Amino acid sequence: MTSTLERHYGEGMLLEVLVDGQADNYYFREVVLRGGETGRAAEFGLIEIELNRFPEDLHQAILSGGQPLGGILNETGVTYKSRPLGYFSVARGILPTKLSALGNDDLFYGRFNQLMGSDGSCLARILEILPDSHQP
Repeated sequence: MTSTLERHYGEGMLLEVLVDGQADNYYFREVVLRGGETGRAAEFGLIEIELNRFPEDLHQAILSGGQPLGGILNETGVTYKSRPLGYFSVARGILPTKLSALGNDDLFYGRFNQLMGSDGSCLARILEILPDSHQP
């Protein structure tokens, strides 16, 4: 989704890590992707990354939280594809207040997605929630 958001907003995306953690070969994080020039929130995401599916030399880049996973994969030439599993809408009233950066719309939209490696293995599972991109 990172490259799609960058094209849509016409600017690079910066990663703001709200919470992260690691258990065994799994790295979890809760993030907001923001426009690099405007700082505008473009996405809230929850991601579970299977570290053992990546070359060891990428682990530090992933764990540092300095860049979205999609950006790391694109820059390093790791082959992957996105496999959306479902789409949903969610009412503002049931979202946690920390998502207020996404705006004041009454309804938000999102998807459950998987990033799949070239061998068919799951690299990451992602829940993404987007604001209304037409709002100022």
